[in-house]
Amino acid sequence: MKNKYLIPSFLILLSLLVGCNKEEKNIKLGILHSLSGTLSISEQAVVNATLMAIDEINIGGGLLGKKIEPIVTDGESNIDKFMDGAKDLIEKKQVKALFACWTSQCRKAILPIVEENNNLLFYPVQFEGLENTKSIIYTGAAPNQQIIPGTIWALRHLGKRIYLVGTNSVFPRTAHRIIRSVSHLSFPLQAKIVGDKYIPLGNYNFANIINDINKVKPDVIISTIHGDSNTAFIDAIKGANLKHIPIMSFTLSENEIAKIGKEKLAGLYATWSYFQHLDNLENRKFIERYKKRYGNDAAIGDAMVSAYIAVKLWAQTVKIANSFEPSHVKRSIGHQTINSPAGIVYIDSNNHYLWKKVYIGQMQSNGLFKTIEAPDSTVAPTPYPVFHSKNDWDIIQQRIAKSLK
Repeated sequence: MKNKYLIPSFLILLSLLVGCNKEEKNIKLGILHSLSGTLSISEQAVVNATLMAIDEINIGGGLLGKKIEPIVTDGESNIDKFMDGAKDLIEKKQVKALFACWTSQCRKAILPIVEENNNLLFYPVQFEGLENTKSIIYTGAAPNQQIIPGTIWALRHLGKRIYLVGTNSVFPRTAHRIIRSVSHLSFPLQAKIVGDKYIPLGNYNFANIINDINKVKPDVIISTIHGDSNTAFIDAIKGANLKHIPIMSFTLSENEIAKIGKEKLAGLYATWSYFQHLDNLENRKFIERYKKRYGNDAAIGDAMVSAYIAVKLWAQTVKIANSFEPSHVKRSIGHQTINSPAGIVYIDSNNHYLWKKVYIGQMQSNGLFKTIEAPDSTVAPTPYPVFHSKNDWDIIQQRIAKSLK
C-alpha cells in the first residue's frame, strides 16, 4: 500500500516543480497604450519603440538569465479601458513593470492601482508635472523642460498676444495655467492671453475657435491638442487662411506630423527634448534600427524615444538591483544614467524625473524639425514651477480636476 502512493506523490511533486520553473521562464512587462481611437495616432508608435527596446534586450541574452515577455493591451483611448487594463496586467498577469499612458488623466487614473500593488509605472510623455511619487518614472519632459522655455521663446520671437487652444483634459488645462503664470511674470515682454479654449478629446469641429481667432487676431497660437483632433485643427486653420499665424505646439512631434501630412505643417514650431535630426552616434544607430524594423518612412518623435529610454533604464536597474521585483527596482533606479538617442539622460533620485535637454525647433518641408535654439547643457527637472508654492499648485490641480468631472 505504501509503494502504491509513493510514485504518484513523487510525480505530483515533480510536476509542481516543473510548473514553477515554467512560470519563471519569462519575465512579464505590461505595455498599455491606445492602439485604437483618437490617441492611437501618437501611442501606436510608442508601443513600437517599447517593443523594439525589449527585443534588443532579448537578442542580447535577456536579463538575469530570463527573457522578457511583453504583454500589450489596447487602452482604446478610453480611461475606463486603461484602468481595467492596468488591473489585469498587474494583478492577473503579474507584470513586473508597466509602460503606459499618454494623457495625464490616464496616468492619474491608474496610479492608485500601481501604488496599491507596489508596482512601477514608466510614463514617456511630456506633461504638466505637479506630481511626485516613487511609483512612477517620468521619462517625458517636466514643465520647465518644455512648457516654460517654449512659451518664453514664443513670446520673444513670435509675438506677445497668445491664443491658447487645447484638449479639455488635465495636461492642457494645467499647461495653460502655467503659460498664464509665465505671461503674468514676463512684464518686460508685455505678454497677453487673448484666448483660452478647450475642445473634447476626439473633437473635429473647430468652427467656433476659428471664428474667435479671426476676431481677436493673436500673434501666436500655443496648442496643447491631443490625438487626431490635430488633423482637423490644422485643416481648419488652413481653410480659414490663418496659416500666417505661427503655432507653437507642445503635443505634435515628427511621428504625428508624418500622419497628419508634413506639407500641412511646414513652419510649425515645437519644444521637445528630442528631434529626429539630432546628430549623435546613439541616435543614428537608433534610427537605423527603427527604420529597418518598421519601414524607411517611419518617423520618430520625442515620446517614442522616451519610451525606448524607459525600457533601457529599467533593464539597467534590474541588473544593478539583481532583481526584477518593483520594490527593489524603485530603490535602485535613482541616479541611473544612460547614453540615449536624445543624449545623456539622468534620473533625479529626489523625484524620478529625468534631467534632459530642451530644443526649440521648426518643422521643415521634409517632415523633420530644424533646431533653432539648442541647449548648452541638460536641464534639471522642476516638478513644481516656482511661480506658486506646492500647496497653491495642489489647490489649482484640485480645481482643474473638479472642472473636468
